[in-house]
Amino acid sequence: MGNGNGVNGALVNSSALFEVDEPTFGARLTDTGGDIAIVLSGTADVVAQPHLEGLFRQVDVAALGSQAKRVRLDIRDLVFMSSSCFKQVVLWVQRILNLQPESRYQVVFLSALAQAWQARSLKTLTHFAQDVVSVEKS
Repeated sequence: MGNGNGVNGALVNSSALFEVDEPTFGARLTDTGGDIAIVLSGTADVVAQPHLEGLFRQVDVAALGSQAKRVRLDIRDLVFMSSSCFKQVVLWVQRILNLQPESRYQVVFLSALAQAWQARSLKTLTHFAQDVVSVEKS
């Protein structure tokens, strides 16, 4: 985060499908040749919110375009997420649920046990979208 190589925090020349490098927030989206991988780090607040909206739209394009069946979202290094940012996660999951069943992909959150907010938020999300969301804790 914060290396200054980007335009408005978003890197323009990267092997990632989508990348954000802000001083307090980082995001990286890659296609691993079967799964889509997302890594979020830092603090997801007002700075991160517009980036998350773009990120999750790009995830939809990548996952549906490659017919990926799983997206792994690593939030172990994300120390905080505001409600407006979590709303972007919920809207993304809702879009997945609105897809035809054969087009849906699974979302696996990689969560840190030390981050209490993650356990609370993800528990609610898994109840809302148990058909597509699961959590792995470490």
